Amino acid sequence: MGTDTETTMVPVIVGYSDSARGMRLRLRFDDRELVVDERPSKITIGRAGENDVVVKGRLSSRRHARIEIGRSKFVLIDQSTNGTFVQTGDGEELFIRQDVLQLKGHGMIGLGGVPEQGSQHTIHFTCEEI
Repeated sequence: MGTDTETTMVPVIVGYSDSARGMRLRLRFDDRELVVDERPSKITIGRAGENDVVVKGRLSSRRHARIEIGRSKFVLIDQSTNGTFVQTGDGEELFIRQDVLQLKGHGMIGLGGVPEQGSQHTIHFTCEEI
């Protein structure tokens, strides 16, 4: 007795995008502001001049971290030796090293040290719906 086997292909969903549609990220640092929505999909942060956000602190690595934008969220990825500190708007203090953290709401980022209000090495972030 023979059996027929059939292969069914799932249709491709056209128009899907990994970008953060409807979201915007504001980064404020050293009297400058960088506003990111759908492009670029990655922001680099570190001591080296070729980064999108240059922080010349003694504890920051040349390529300290990056923020990737996708699926309606912003993800901070630490790739440093000293780690990254995040203080959220509600006062929660987080530390990551060679790890990932989703950014939500607003707060401050410190490269290699605790972020301090008024410091030129502190990056302020705000995630907004648009």
